[in-house]
Amino acid sequence: MPYLEDGETWSNDVDVFEEGMAENKPAHRKFSSYDLPKWAKHPLSHPFNGVMVGPKEYMYMAGDGFVNPMGWSIAHVGARHGDMSIMMRATAEELSRPDVQGMTPAAYCVQHSSPWCLQYLVEQGADVVSPDLQGVTPEDHIWRTPALHQVEQEWLFAALKGELTEKNSIKAQEYRLVKNRPSGSDPVVIERLDKDMKKLRKYRYNLGEYELPYPAPSQEELERRPLDLPVSKVLPVEARKPPVPAALLFPGQGSQYVGMMKDVVDRPGVKSMLAKAREILGWDPKELALNGPEEKLSETRYCQPLMMLAGLAALDVLAEHKPEVVERPQAAAGLSLGEYTALVAAGVL
Repeated sequence: MPYLEDGETWSNDVDVFEEGMAENKPAHRKFSSYDLPKWAKHPLSHPFNGVMVGPKEYMYMAGDGFVNPMGWSIAHVGARHGDMSIMMRATAEELSRPDVQGMTPAAYCVQHSSPWCLQYLVEQGADVVSPDLQGVTPEDHIWRTPALHQVEQEWLFAALKGELTEKNSIKAQEYRLVKNRPSGSDPVVIERLDKDMKKLRKYRYNLGEYELPYPAPSQEELERRPLDLPVSKVLPVEARKPPVPAALLFPGQGSQYVGMMKDVVDRPGVKSMLAKAREILGWDPKELALNGPEEKLSETRYCQPLMMLAGLAALDVLAEHKPEVVERPQAAAGLSLGEYTALVAAGVL
């Protein structure tokens, strides 16, 4: 960054460049030449307007990438998000395991307003009474958590006793969905969210009777489907002979002449190739090559296909007399159009 020589004082020269900077690179526009809007706070012109973020702000938000610093079980995660599919994956030990603060999944259910998960813990015989390291029990959290509304406290208290009804469980799920919506949402958005409440309950909490528009395949059906995945396969190394000291070089447009290929048109391979070319091109390349006229033969639309056919015909002759050159050339190249013939000879096309 652009500091002065003392290494501490910030330079006011916004056009300075130091290695590693994206701005003011040689031959690039200088920073001062840009007409930035007044609200733009670039580090060069406003070095002290940034927001400093340190470990204190992000530590424990998602672990440190290597460990589980809070000592969560998957039941803590399920309780935090209200996701019953996660809760039901937890073992009996995980449903009662305390984190590093001594808080059980039951306490997480209370703090994050997941009474349906708390009811599940009670039904599974999990620990819902032990206090954390501060001596606060899950029931105490019901009355001490400021974010909880009165109706949420009532649902959580009923769940703690195992008395949360199905009707109130649905109400609690919908209440939390509405409570966590961004404030100031457009009425059209709110109307759509209200309409999709069943879908949201299924998506967020894996609860309810919402049916997907297309039935999910069974495990047996999935196993019968071919996997649409890339496959890494290492082919065994084949023992090959080294290339011979020869190269295949093919001519381009301008080398054509009336009567070309007259000595090879009756070879079986060439005859078959010319017949196929006639079918594809819609005109007879053999007739044009042997009899012209020269003006037509010089036209690009006729000349280029013929030159490629002539090059492949020559390759057919060479394969009879020196097959090793055709099979193992040192290189294949071509002049202009001849590049395409070389690609065919090399097996690329």
